[in-house]
Amino acid sequence: MEKVIFDLISTFQFFKYCLGYNLFVRFGWPKILPSFFIFSVNNYCNQRCKTCNIWKKNHLEEKRKELNLEEICTIFSKFPKIFWLTIGGGEPFLREDLVDVVRIAYEKSKVNVLTLATNGSLPSRIEKSVKEILRKCKNLTVLVNVSIDGNKELHDKIRGIKGSFDNAVETINRLKKIKSRRLIVGVNTTLSLFNIGNLDKLIATIEKINPDSFVLCIAQNRERFYNIGLNISPKPLLSKEIIAKLKSTLKKKKGVVGFLKSYLRSKYYVYILHPGLVKNKINFEGIASVYLMSDGTIRVGETSNYLLGNLRACKYNACKLLFSKKSEKYRHLVNSFEYKKNLTENAFCVMQLLNTV
Repeated sequence: MEKVIFDLISTFQFFKYCLGYNLFVRFGWPKILPSFFIFSVNNYCNQRCKTCNIWKKNHLEEKRKELNLEEICTIFSKFPKIFWLTIGGGEPFLREDLVDVVRIAYEKSKVNVLTLATNGSLPSRIEKSVKEILRKCKNLTVLVNVSIDGNKELHDKIRGIKGSFDNAVETINRLKKIKSRRLIVGVNTTLSLFNIGNLDKLIATIEKINPDSFVLCIAQNRERFYNIGLNISPKPLLSKEIIAKLKSTLKKKKGVVGFLKSYLRSKYYVYILHPGLVKNKINFEGIASVYLMSDGTIRVGETSNYLLGNLRACKYNACKLLFSKKSEKYRHLVNSFEYKKNLTENAFCVMQLLNTV
């Protein structure tokens, strides 16, 4: 039977939230908390990617700054409902208490869907953790997106660590063997100047791995990646050409029905999760979605550098930050033409083509 991300009940709940967000934007009422929550649980990594400089941060220093379980419990206790929780880093599986972080969020905020973004460098730990999450969170749908940026040689070169590709593939294979309808094993590719000229090899690699889903992101300069000034982003027009070619290739491989599912889901991402990408539509960054850094800092969204403040400074009262005058100002800014015209991806990636079995 097909793996399903959203059941009818959760889909109904989501569209109920969408109505609330539209009313909130237009009339300032009802004040409703974001139902898409992105949480970077740490700010250190064990790879040396050419597109990111998080690995240059001092591991011990960053670890001392990060939210502990008691603080995390307090934060999620104030979020009665989170529809979709995305956890990243750094490399999130370097946190030894990651399973407890997920369990707390699931129990306190009634999470429907969880996405875990990983470089796949810790196959055994990732397998064990995902099994525990599925066991402890009985009704949670779990997507694990493992980074693959090219074939073995290119991937290791981009990631800066020999053996990175083999570890990532081993992680994917281990996860595929977990028998659960609630688990979706995906591949995430970051399209950058370092791999954009090797599309054919990339497609062949993805086909061989045969993941349940495929996510394509565009490499960007962002403060949270400490990569401002690095020459990493492909030209927008070239990126569009590559994406179109990739889409066409996947369409041929998957057949009409499979492609239609992918097409509808990709449209779902663009029009519903981040309609700011569509002319004259509202950008829901900071409204439907919010971004929490490992040290408690709240951003309006993953794509913006607008900081609302730190939860530690307001007794973990997210409402105080999310419904503040500064937040209102930022909501206007992210809906400005100047902001939206420069967006190349949303908080959940520019395109998700699900090759669901």
